Amino acid sequence: MKAGSIGLLAAAAAASAVVATAALGIQQPAGAPESAEKPTPWRAQGQLVCLAEEMRARFGAPVAPVHDHLWGLKVEDSGPAEADGAAKAGAGKAAVYVSLLRTPLAEGLFADERFRKHTLILEGRAFPGTRIAEVTRIVWLRDGKAFEVFYWCEVCAIRTASPGPCACCQGAVELRETAVPLPR
Repeated sequence: MKAGSIGLLAAAAAASAVVATAALGIQQPAGAPESAEKPTPWRAQGQLVCLAEEMRARFGAPVAPVHDHLWGLKVEDSGPAEADGAAKAGAGKAAVYVSLLRTPLAEGLFADERFRKHTLILEGRAFPGTRIAEVTRIVWLRDGKAFEVFYWCEVCAIRTASPGPCACCQGAVELRETAVPLPR
């Protein structure tokens, strides 16, 4: 094989990797180092709160009366995490606050105030050495029952995680819930 052919093959392989990465929705910042630490499965139950307001109320943090909300999950600490990484509210101990990444799957938590009225069970990934989580599933509790929450476009019959316009028709989507077994 000629040297020019090897260069073309390498370029084609690199382009294929970029296309495959984009198709899977994986976004690596340019030059980001590969970490030996990996995110771990995470699940927690608690209330969606403005972390700035919680820090002002608990510790007197100087938060301006008008501020951007920094949403996170307030989890009543149940002691050491269980083997599956689960944390549950209601143990009566000090609260733990988890910052939530604002991703397309979590957008409803940030944009739709109805999530703040329910106890939530969030699942996703926790990042090592932090109290930051990426949410991949949202369940809320109502009347002792669990409901998976999502947005639905009636016109296109598309289920989505984002409260914005439908990705297909640009029409309005509506919040829906489906009863599910209580996550363990």
